[in-house]
Amino acid sequence: MATVDILKVDVDGFDGEVLAGATETIRRCQPAIIFERHPKLILATRSDPFCGFETLADCGYSRFLWFNNIGTFSHFKGVSNRETLQKMTDLLIAINYRRDEHFDVIALHSG
Repeated sequence: MATVDILKVDVDGFDGEVLAGATETIRRCQPAIIFERHPKLILATRSDPFCGFETLADCGYSRFLWFNNIGTFSHFKGVSNRETLQKMTDLLIAINYRRDEHFDVIALHSG
């Protein structure tokens, strides 16, 4: 059976749904996962803004490296709860007058 070391997801607001659909592979392979946290696109697609993080938490992921949309490291965060994610979403929406503000997130398995 093939293994996956890195999973890159960039599907313009549907990242959570893709992660939820890849649960079996994520659990089996425990890859590093790179995905986008793009509040405007999540709202535009009417996707669940918490789906991706809840899926990852259910699969044993608890470490997240956050980078801004130009690749500069922003912060490290452990398990992200809904309140923290909503505050970050609100911030990005508020400052989105600059450039296509979003975060690129690298999720790492706890093991």
